Amino acid sequence: MRTGLGLSVFALFIFWIGYRGNFYYLGFGSLQLLVAGAVLWIWGWEHFKKISFAWFVLGFAWPYLFLEETLAFKLRFLMVRVTSAFLNFIGVATLQDGTTLMSAATAVREQGAWFQLDVDGPCSGMRSLFALMLVSALYGYIRQRSFWRRGLIFAMSLPLAVMANMLRILLLIGASICFGQKFAVGKGEEYTSSFHFIAGIATFIVAIAGMKGVEWLLNKYCGRERPLPLVES
Repeated sequence: MRTGLGLSVFALFIFWIGYRGNFYYLGFGSLQLLVAGAVLWIWGWEHFKKISFAWFVLGFAWPYLFLEETLAFKLRFLMVRVTSAFLNFIGVATLQDGTTLMSAATAVREQGAWFQLDVDGPCSGMRSLFALMLVSALYGYIRQRSFWRRGLIFAMSLPLAVMANMLRILLLIGASICFGQKFAVGKGEEYTSSFHFIAGIATFIVAIAGMKGVEWLLNKYCGRERPLPLVES
């Protein structure tokens, strides 16, 4: 089709501009457009509709580095603020200093004696967010048929990722109180504890369980849909 050919030529032109301007996001965008244009050119619209979801998933291969300084920091600060409020609500006196949480001083303990946790960049939740977004997109596409249901499961990946990372912070703080900071977190950048690693896996499992809970609510109150067969007969 002429539309596919034109889109392919336009994608190559965009790639050339990105190469000349050393702007690699144009390169990634042009490659995704080139895939769409090639499919339209060779097989047509009907075939592109069939592979449109796979084409959408290809977007997760982009390196979203620009989000590290924008969305990642906001997510990190939100998790620290809400976690601090929750800890103070349940009676664990906590101070917040930027993105650092520490136990407040008491008559018998110094400030930070129980725990002092710095929620840095890798703990912002961006990695688990994009991983969960990909999983939720695949899960919703396979398990549901309606577009709005798939969209809802995909949209829930953001709050689920935030809550999962908040749970991770609470686990690390709880382990620091009970077993010490070295056991829960490790010692600086030189040593990361096994508990820190396991807590990350556990919270991701909790997030996936939350996604399954969203599907259960949809099936209960909106009727069950037949899952998409993995292999067409």
